[in-house]
Amino acid sequence: MPSPLPPPRTGARRPIARSVAALAALAAVTAATGAAPAQRVTGSGAVVYVANMESDTVSVVSSATGVTLREFPAGDGPVDAALAPDGRHLYVADMLSSTLTVIDTATEQVTATAKVGDHPQALAVSPDGAAVYVAGGSSAAVSVFDTAAGQVTATIPVEPNHDIAVAPDGKHAYLAMFDKGVGVLDLTTRALTGTVAAPNAGQLALSDDGTRGYVSNGYGGPFQVFDTATGTVLREIPVGGSGIPLASHDGKRVYVSDGQANTVAVFDTATGDKLADVPVGPVTQDLALSSDDRTLYATDFNDQTLQLIDTTTNQLTTTATGFHRPTGVAVPAAAPASADVAVKLTAGALSSKLLTLTYTLTVTNNGPGKLTSATVDALLPESASTGEDDCTIDAGKATCTIGALDVGASTTRTFAAPLTAALGKSYKASATRTASSPADPEPGNDTSEVTCNVGLTVACL
Repeated sequence: MPSPLPPPRTGARRPIARSVAALAALAAVTAATGAAPAQRVTGSGAVVYVANMESDTVSVVSSATGVTLREFPAGDGPVDAALAPDGRHLYVADMLSSTLTVIDTATEQVTATAKVGDHPQALAVSPDGAAVYVAGGSSAAVSVFDTAAGQVTATIPVEPNHDIAVAPDGKHAYLAMFDKGVGVLDLTTRALTGTVAAPNAGQLALSDDGTRGYVSNGYGGPFQVFDTATGTVLREIPVGGSGIPLASHDGKRVYVSDGQANTVAVFDTATGDKLADVPVGPVTQDLALSSDDRTLYATDFNDQTLQLIDTTTNQLTTTATGFHRPTGVAVPAAAPASADVAVKLTAGALSSKLLTLTYTLTVTNNGPGKLTSATVDALLPESASTGEDDCTIDAGKATCTIGALDVGASTTRTFAAPLTAALGKSYKASATRTASSPADPEPGNDTSEVTCNVGLTVACL
């Protein structure tokens, strides 16, 4: 049984790796055909990256259409790819040259190449982006690449392994060690601290919250769900062939490629029930999800395609061609949540026995994300008061706590400031966003000022 070819943290794991003979055969094919020349085609929109094992390239692909926008060179026999958390670098595991290639995604140029264990098959980037961990493939080790130093700074001896996933807290990595099960690697002490009893551990995936692990059987048959805190197997879920598991970002679904049925099976993580079977190509090499969980990407080694699946309907929508024995696919992480809070303070006058200035504070969420909360401080005339429950005021200094706001929604707060002997005076007031969640990407509209000039009439500007 050939050992697996695993993928990036952003994706799932490849089910076919190569024996030394198979590697030599593939090298011969590559030498005969020649690597495809790097080409640059204009394009726009969000992209994903697909490693091409035969042409020693990475394809930059439209995430919406699957169309290849351009290609750039990688190492010899790229099999896995993963992006840095900030998306500025792409890391590629090159099986035939036993190297890690670092590519600047802005320039699409190689910035570093490091020797790693023999025939690497998978890699994972630490959550803080400080390290890349490369599964050894043919070697019984994990190579640690320091991204700041640009070199391998440690080699951790472990059992032979062909897949790796790093926990979201960055404290542990999980290794697929085939007949040795799943190894738990402490990334601080750099020592194995335990194992999960998974038969013929093939491909690995973790839930985004790190509480659950999913591991396939390299010989085919049920995949297992385990508790990462205890290492206990919680459930076995039947599939036919050796597959690639991948958990959705929201934790509600797990996708598993079934090499026997040529499908991607969709399971409910709460019940273990199968929800759908999506027909795909004969040799799925990797699975990856868009950051919004709406599109599943599957590379097929034999058909040399990238398949796009709509996860809302569980339907295959696009089969994109033009790849060269595609293996790993890397998808950018979601941009950090943000909500632009716009503050506007206006004023007018009411006439009674006392002149009263009325102030209206308007807070608007311009997006792109939903506003969770915000705090706005206002400096008003000392006589100002308010009846708003979520605003406090003392000697004209007001603080308002704003709750959740959908994108495009606004909310208002009002204040009244009665004045005496106001004729000929000016009253300046201001309001400023002082805190909000998520982060505010546009500080230019955080403050608003208004000045009221009192004469025979009141003019507020």
